[in-house]
Amino acid sequence: MKKIENYSIEKETEKAYLIKLESDLFWFAKSKVEINNNVLEMTEETFNSKVKIEKDVSNIKIITPVEDYSVSSFKIYLKIKHAEYESEKFVFFPKSQVSEFTENHLIIPKWIYDKSVQGVLEKECEFFNKKYEKNITPDDYEILTEIENL
Repeated sequence: MKKIENYSIEKETEKAYLIKLESDLFWFAKSKVEINNNVLEMTEETFNSKVKIEKDVSNIKIITPVEDYSVSSFKIYLKIKHAEYESEKFVFFPKSQVSEFTENHLIIPKWIYDKSVQGVLEKECEFFNKKYEKNITPDDYEILTEIENL
């Protein structure tokens, strides 16, 4: 069991902690760690594996109309392109992870954007490959929606 005494919790979500270890930030799933008497405990495997969702917690700005969809989420339309095929797919982002929004943009952590877009593209590929008997991957798509790294 890995025990860490020198850490700080920078952010907490429903399912994860953003933990600062020395000068680095890591996301750990709550289901994989325990905090007892101010000591962070997890298996060596958990610590060494990539339960750490992302070392880089940089943000991105998505420039597209933003819909206040529900009490807990925003909805955007992501423009994608594959060869001659263009489409708009909706993507939901949890309000708890959005640091800024207007009707024309929102700012979220890059890892959330990457994970959400990957899921949308995987579903699109599954549909496209089944319907047209092709073998495309998410990497075959181009994102047309304007994105700025912050």
